[in-house]
Amino acid sequence: MTVADWASLLKRLSAQKVAFINTTSSSGAFLPAVAAPGRTVVTATKTGGERNEAMFGEFFVEAFGDTRPMPTATATCRCSRPSITRTTRS
Repeated sequence: MTVADWASLLKRLSAQKVAFINTTSSSGAFLPAVAAPGRTVVTATKTGGERNEAMFGEFFVEAFGDTRPMPTATATCRCSRPSITRTTRS
């Protein structure tokens, strides 16, 4: 599916909170087209020009199968929201 296809489908869900996760290479190009209020967008690459194999999806899916108890956020979080934002936008 193209970026335009996904953007069109996601517009139908405008009244809902949506998480859109693209684990493919060059997925950063999707961000401008699918970003919207109430929508969380996660991409495997920063830009559309990154054409190497994206390994993010493998680890992302593996995390869902992990049955170990999750540690508390306060015990593991070592960065603030502003630092995360700077990292993802740089």
